[in-house]
Amino acid sequence: MIPEAEPVAPIHSRPFRALHPARMLISVCMAVVLLGGVTFAAVHWLEASHPGMLTPLSGGQSSFSGQPVVTSGGACPAGAQSTALTQSVELSDLAMVSPTEGWAVGGLDHFGTGTSQSVLLHLVNGQWVTVHDLDATAGITSLAMTSATDGWATISALNSDQFRLAHYDGQHWTTSPMPTGFIPPPDGGTYFGPTSFQIRMAAPDDGWVMPFQVQHGGNATLLHYDGTAWRLVQTPFVSDNFKFYQFFDMSVAGPDDLWIVGNYTDDSGSSASGQTMFIAHDDHGQWSQVAHLGTGSLQTIAMRSSADGWIFGQNGSGQEWLAYHYDGTAWKPATPPASSGGESFLNGLTSGPDGSYWAISAATSGSHLLHLVNGHWQATAIPFPPGSGNLPLFPHTVVPLADGDVWVVGDLSHQRGCAPAKVTDISQGAILHLHNGHWSAVVEPVS
Repeated sequence: MIPEAEPVAPIHSRPFRALHPARMLISVCMAVVLLGGVTFAAVHWLEASHPGMLTPLSGGQSSFSGQPVVTSGGACPAGAQSTALTQSVELSDLAMVSPTEGWAVGGLDHFGTGTSQSVLLHLVNGQWVTVHDLDATAGITSLAMTSATDGWATISALNSDQFRLAHYDGQHWTTSPMPTGFIPPPDGGTYFGPTSFQIRMAAPDDGWVMPFQVQHGGNATLLHYDGTAWRLVQTPFVSDNFKFYQFFDMSVAGPDDLWIVGNYTDDSGSSASGQTMFIAHDDHGQWSQVAHLGTGSLQTIAMRSSADGWIFGQNGSGQEWLAYHYDGTAWKPATPPASSGGESFLNGLTSGPDGSYWAISAATSGSHLLHLVNGHWQATAIPFPPGSGNLPLFPHTVVPLADGDVWVVGDLSHQRGCAPAKVTDISQGAILHLHNGHWSAVVEPVS
């Protein structure tokens, strides 16, 4: 058993926050890895005149609109491949407001231009089309919809003055700057703060924004939405010259009940401690931290209620999956999903409409949809990309709906060029749909 959480001295604990009912939403924590340093480019994608159509499936076979693009590079050694793609798309998050309507977000880069562009996609009448309301020069890294007429997103960039919040009112998306003080200005011309954010809306009048990386030299600060404005919430966790925090995921368990997972490094002793797993709890304004966790990193969390939750992570070597279950009193080690070999991470923990837990795994040998059934994690292979084991799908977000209807968003990883020459990472965004036991997908760009 993991020891009980130890209280942390509050630092002006949330003087503005009122009580609100919460509704839990969860998504990907790996945007810090896959999007934190990405530059996106100004290129049109999935225009309304060229929508990606979800092709119906039959006979248990996968059907895809837009195939992975791979060519054998003439200068590449035998067995190596170099993509012909000139545009790179990364999709970071997905939210469904009904079985037939949803949103996907991310960003794209046009190879060699150095410019950037957000990607905002809307599923309407079975077609994914581009919406140009948020044609920002940065990527959209996180998304939360409370209804078909209300939603929020975060726009991130390498420059702090480009960080934005975006709001959807049922007709249009509009942007506003992050509140003053949330992102401190660079110190001496060097910026060590967050480059990516996660947003969770528990209800239309109760939301949270979390930085993946804590600003160097200060307390980790969150944003809380009370239905009127986004306000600063200071935590007691400080990154300095010796201690550095990374937040990977958060989940709302109930009214005034927030959990955060990640890791921290502490070099204040005689030798570096490596990464220590981190679990923090905000219970009605009182922060606590679970004590005596081992080395490793906790990557994703889902709280079904204030008395039930799951966490996935990796041990210090990164070679072993870890799982923890919360029973209302303590976090206890649990049996993680079985590894099929080659998995690099577990991701996207969430709870479906029926209360059951879902997640996704990524592997060089293939990716899997995970579902907790009768206390055991069951894995379903994601048959994509077809016949291309050397093109792994890295899924970020899973959205389960009713009756086994599941959506997944992620990226296909490619390389342009072959070593020893310059090699550039390029991605294709992928939106996958499992319906009545059959998979379909849209992939862009296709050239």
